[in-house]
Amino acid sequence: MKILICSDVFPDFSGIARYTKSFCRELGSSYEISIACKKRNGESEREVIDGVNVVRLSVDAIDDFMDKSRGKFDRVIVRYYPFLPGAVKNFEDFIYVVPSVRSVSLKYKTNKSSTMPKEKAIEIERDGMVACKHLVCPSDYLRRQILKDYGIDKGVVIHHAIDTNKFVPSDEKDFDCVVVANFNDLRKGIDRLIPLMKKINGNLVILGEGRLREKYQELIDENNLSDRVELVGKQESSEFIRKSKILISPSRCEAFGFVILEGMSCGIPVVAYRPDDENVLTASDELISDGETGFLVDDDSEMVEKINFLLSDDGVRNEMGIAARKFAEENDWGKYIGKLEKYLGEKL
Repeated sequence: MKILICSDVFPDFSGIARYTKSFCRELGSSYEISIACKKRNGESEREVIDGVNVVRLSVDAIDDFMDKSRGKFDRVIVRYYPFLPGAVKNFEDFIYVVPSVRSVSLKYKTNKSSTMPKEKAIEIERDGMVACKHLVCPSDYLRRQILKDYGIDKGVVIHHAIDTNKFVPSDEKDFDCVVVANFNDLRKGIDRLIPLMKKINGNLVILGEGRLREKYQELIDENNLSDRVELVGKQESSEFIRKSKILISPSRCEAFGFVILEGMSCGIPVVAYRPDDENVLTASDELISDGETGFLVDDDSEMVEKINFLLSDDGVRNEMGIAARKFAEENDWGKYIGKLEKYLGEKL
């Protein structure tokens, strides 16, 4: 079977790219997989990565590529909205695994980071969802947001999965706290967390890269935190997470929260802001059991309090980590594929 996955970029640190990589790994050699994605400066147009054919395109070339791909694939999975018009036109049974809702995520974008005008992006996404037969949302939050903003009530909720063989616990702890995030917009809340570190009794490593890196470094320097807060760039997240005591998710907006599952799979508690449908639009409460696998906090002072509490109590932290790992094991990729196939009523 030939499968086409339409991603944003690949490979990369982004949630979409990480989903795509893990999905390909789970399907394995039984399928012939191709990935179509946006081309960035310096990248080759075609490449084979771990047996997967990767085609990189300018946004203007996406529709033509989709037209020429008609009839060449048995299954098409869209993860990036500019591919939706071509998928609607050429593939009757394509699947849209919604990455986020443009009406929300674009509020945090700068002009430089926008692929197209906001109104056009929203129109493309909304029309694509209306036409799509198979709509998959990674969280109940995202499904509610789609209904609220677009008036679309369809599809199924299937939480994303985690590779529990890659993200494993470790007794070795080199860091107190870890954050993993894309630095391209303010959705991830790193600008909110850095000043709080003045009141937190520990250190913090932040994995990620993007246009806001300089701003974050300035915040670190302004708050005299260079000895306790470090931006380490794009790194293999599993190594840093398993060697940390706590994972922090300070996101303002998150359709799912891959990194939360990564932390839980590594057997460490996660602290995140509690969704309030206004200033915090996330699915953290669908993943974290407050007081059992981590903490959901309502404001900055509680964020500081809970982090300091966990850093000071090894016993509670370890108990939460064990519970977190058990939750992660119920969300592996084999179970995800099974749920997806049940929704489709057939094998991929």
